[in-house]
Order: sequence, then C-alpha cells, then structure tokens
Amino acid sequence: MPVLPSFSLLCRIAAVAVFAASMPVALAQYADDTYDDRSTPVDELRGSASPGDPVFDDLGDPPTDRRNRRRDFTDGLDDDDGVLPQPRRDAIAEGDLADPDLPVDPETIDAAAEPRPDRIEQDPAEADPYAQLGLRSGSFIWYPAVESRGGYTDNVTETPGGESGSYSEIMAELIGRSDWSRHELEIDLSGTIRRYHSGLDATEPSFSGAINGRIDITEETTIDLGVGYDLTEEDRNDPDVGASDPPLIHDYAGRVAINHTLGIIGLQAGASAARTIYDDRAGGAGLSLRDSTLYEGNLRLSLDTGAKITPFAEAIVLRRIYDNPIDANGQRRDAEGYELRGGATVDITEIMTGEVAVGYRREILEDPSLADLDGVTVSASLVWTPSELTTVTIGAGTDFNTTTTAGSPGSIEQSATIAVNHSLRRNVDLDFGGGVAREDYVGTGRSDDTYSANAGITYRFNRMLSATGSYTHEQVASSTPGADYTVNTFELGLRLQR
Repeated sequence: MPVLPSFSLLCRIAAVAVFAASMPVALAQYADDTYDDRSTPVDELRGSASPGDPVFDDLGDPPTDRRNRRRDFTDGLDDDDGVLPQPRRDAIAEGDLADPDLPVDPETIDAAAEPRPDRIEQDPAEADPYAQLGLRSGSFIWYPAVESRGGYTDNVTETPGGESGSYSEIMAELIGRSDWSRHELEIDLSGTIRRYHSGLDATEPSFSGAINGRIDITEETTIDLGVGYDLTEEDRNDPDVGASDPPLIHDYAGRVAINHTLGIIGLQAGASAARTIYDDRAGGAGLSLRDSTLYEGNLRLSLDTGAKITPFAEAIVLRRIYDNPIDANGQRRDAEGYELRGGATVDITEIMTGEVAVGYRREILEDPSLADLDGVTVSASLVWTPSELTTVTIGAGTDFNTTTTAGSPGSIEQSATIAVNHSLRRNVDLDFGGGVAREDYVGTGRSDDTYSANAGITYRFNRMLSATGSYTHEQVASSTPGADYTVNTFELGLRLQR
C-alpha cells in the first residue's frame, strides 16, 4: 500500500511551487529597478533638494511614474554613452535569463518595454526661486527692471587732477523676447541718468536701445535685421573735446544680412550704416564738422562640418562720408577702405561658445597729406563655463576712431577684457574682472594705455529685489606729459525687477 505524504509535506511542496512560479516576475522587477537606479541623476541622490525641486514634485506619484521620470534622463542614449542597455524583458518574463546576443522576437516584448511618454520639463527660470520670470503679453515676454545706485569716486571728471565727489543715478531697463515657433524679435532698452552732488555740478544721461530680428524664409535661408541708437558723453580727456562741458554723442545704426546654407557651406551677404552726430550742448564751435556716416558691405563664407569649431572668412568694403567735406584745418577726411579677416565660431556644448577672428583693416583718406589708417584687427567674444557655478567671459576688439586733430587720420584702439562670475550661493553672485587697452593717435605720437579692475557682489532677496555693491579701479598712462590719471569708484545699489 503506497505511503501518502503528510499534510505538512504537502504544504512545503506548495510553498516551493509558489516560490518557483514567482521567480520570473521578481527577476523582471529587480532588473527594472536596477536599470532605473543606475540611470538616476546624481542630483536626485543629494540631500540638498528643496521643496521646489522636481524630486519633491514626484513624491506623491505611483512607483511607475517615478520610474518614468528617471528613465527620461537616459532615453535615446546608446551603449557608447556609458549607460546600461534596457533589460530584455521578453527573456526574463519566460523565467530564463537568455543570452543577450540572441535575437529578440518583437512579438514577445511585453507592454512594460514600450517607450514611455516624456516628462514635461520644468522651465529653468521657474525652478530657480531667484530668477526673473518676466511678464507675458501675447507672444512676447517682457523683462522690466529699475535700479537705484549711489556712489563715491576720487576723480569725478576722470581727468588729471580731478576732484572727488559723490553721485546718484537711476537706471531703467526693458527687455522683450518673442516666443514664436518661427522668426525672432528681440528688444533691448536701457537708460541711465547720473547726478553729481559734489565735486562736479553736472548731470550725465546715457541710453542704449536695439531692436534685432530674424525672418525665417526657409530652413536654409534667413534674413537678419537690426536698428540701434546709443547716447553717450564724450570723455573729458579726449584730445578732440577742448571744452569743459564735453558734447553728447548720438550713434544711429542699421543693418541687414541674408544668410543661406548650401550643405556644409554657409553664405552671408550684408550691409550696414552707422551715423555719428555730436551734440553741441556746450556752445562750442566746429563740432558739426565731426558728424559723419560710415557705410559697410560684407560677404562671409563659413564651413560647418558638424564639428565643434566652424571656420569662416569675411571681406568688408567701407565708405566714410563727413557732412562737411573739409574740416577746420582745410583737410578732406572722407575715406574708403576694406577689411579682410578670418576666424572661427566655437560651440562646445556646456563648456565654451563664441567667436574669434583676426584680420587687417585699411582706411584711405582723400587728403593726400593724411596717412592711411590701417592695422591688424583682433576680435573675440568667448563664454567659458568651467563649472555650473562659474562663468568666464573673454573679450577683445579693435576700433578705428575718427578725429579732427590736425595731421592725424584718426586713432586705433586695441582692447582685451575678462570677467568672472561665480555663484557663491543660489542667491549670491561674486563678480571679478579686468581689462587693458591701448589707443594710438596716428600721426601725433600720442598713445594712451588704460588698465582697469573691478569686483562686485549681488545678493538676491527674492525674484524681484536684489542688492549690489561694486568697486572699480582705472588707471590711464599717457605718452603726453600731464595726461596720466587714476579713478577709484565705490557703488551700492538696489534693483527691482519683474
């Protein structure tokens, strides 16, 4: 007679059977969790997240939603990016960890392996509790701001032997950006009024405005348009001033450029006009003789192979016309010339962007008694981001300036600057910078060297209010005796923005 198993033995056999049947599901779940954990961003593992961060927004989501969020950071990456491939759930679901080199039958892939919908990314400005959000009006976003500053300087006139004094100023700013799927329009307006309370009885206004746009004709062809206006006061130490109350300078500019892409070749043809008018507010004579208009046309060829650096070559022709063809010294200063330059644009994602170029420019004046104004040109505008907290901006430029000084065709100024911004905390920024410039007045033997350094701090109370403090040092060393001077300026301010 066969021996029947005991009841306890039957229970053990049933438990083993249930355990064996559940193994494939457990292995699949384990593989899924392992994949998700390895693709979790490092920032989500830190303990410094705030209630406004995305990781807190998902605490109440079901487990599947949390896995979807983590998967989004690695979707689309292949094995070469160092991310583990997705587990083969068809093999795991059958209870067999199959050889990964074997082909996969698409019909056996379960629904869990289907692509998951992308998570809606949060606007970086909204994620940062101190970022300026702006005001939306239709398809535009406006960023208004006003700033009140007060300062002290040991040389209010920025001239040799200048007196010390205090000042206050108000700055207003309005920036507008279009939010269109095609085309683009940007508006930048900024104005400042400075009033000196001691050392100098004067009010200095300044303004800068620009409107730039892009029209998308096709994917390969675009048109760039721009107009601008600047209002500044001429330096009191400029050889052309000759008055205790320097004139205001009005600069008007307009440009148009057509861009077209032929495969890896980029073509640009453009034209621009820049007009300069000197406001004779001091009642001095002869300032209108300096008013002029500069016309330029350019052709640019670039080669975009998909690399991080795109080389280009550019040719520019120019014509400068004065309102009065003969100046007070009886010299004709109208000029024509050209500029040739070559360089490269840099676009190394999240590390460095910008442009660098070197060239040669020559302006030939009509009066044979005046020498040509020519020289090597250097231009650079690079933004380097060595870390998420630090940004370094490097700039360089060459300017050809007009003059009415007898015997001189003009001046050539070479300059270089560097600015460092470091976020000490989320709401505290430190700024450091420096610059050097040399201006040679051709035909006069005069040259001025300028050295500058600055440091500043910005403390943001919230999105709308921040406090600023800065210190600036400037030193000018001139080859002309008695023209050297230094300026030290301290400034505090409050900024209100929306």
